[in-house]
Amino acid sequence: MSWNDIDQANLNAAGRLYEANSIRLGAEQYDSEFRCRPSTLYKPKLFPEGNMWCAMFGENMPEGVCGFGETPDKAMLDFDREWHKPLKSNK
Repeated sequence: MSWNDIDQANLNAAGRLYEANSIRLGAEQYDSEFRCRPSTLYKPKLFPEGNMWCAMFGENMPEGVCGFGETPDKAMLDFDREWHKPLKSNK
């Protein structure tokens, strides 16, 4: 085995270690962002509403925060967007 082979093996191992570390960091970031989502923190009710899914926090739709989507995941993502919108004025 030559020094070139050893250098190449070290580079290959370093590359695999870098890839594994990148995957781990990406998973940690996703987990952190997931735990901070309003739908994760406040756990809205999830139920079918017509041909859509509804994620609702509150006693009813007019007074609560609601998100809608074709799938439960899309409803939760819409809920997260709606959570950050300001209250609408009655004017």
